[in-house]
Amino acid sequence: MTDQNKNSGHNITLRQILAIAGIVILVLLYAALLFSAIFDRSETFDLFFICLFATMAVPLLLWIYIRLFDNVRRRRDEAQAANGQLQTPDDSSQSEAPDHSSQLLPSDDNDSAKQ
Repeated sequence: MTDQNKNSGHNITLRQILAIAGIVILVLLYAALLFSAIFDRSETFDLFFICLFATMAVPLLLWIYIRLFDNVRRRRDEAQAANGQLQTPDDSSQSEAPDHSSQLLPSDDNDSAKQ
């Protein structure tokens, strides 16, 4: 059994969201085309060409967007790794935030020296 199957909470990625959005857009266009064809609207012919164009354009545009997003994210990660700022998954549990607790509480060394 893989780690993905072990997780009960499946993380939805940007690719999956965009793919679902593309499917919804195409299904709505096809439903509008079917509705228009059934009720013999004058816009049916124009809507057919819109659906034909969208059938090719929507997946292509989504693919281009996903590809660009991945390239930007990869370049950002490479730049952070080059600067030593990128955390690995093992390091993510350890916070690198500065510890300011000593600044908030007065130290006992200074108090005992004054007395």
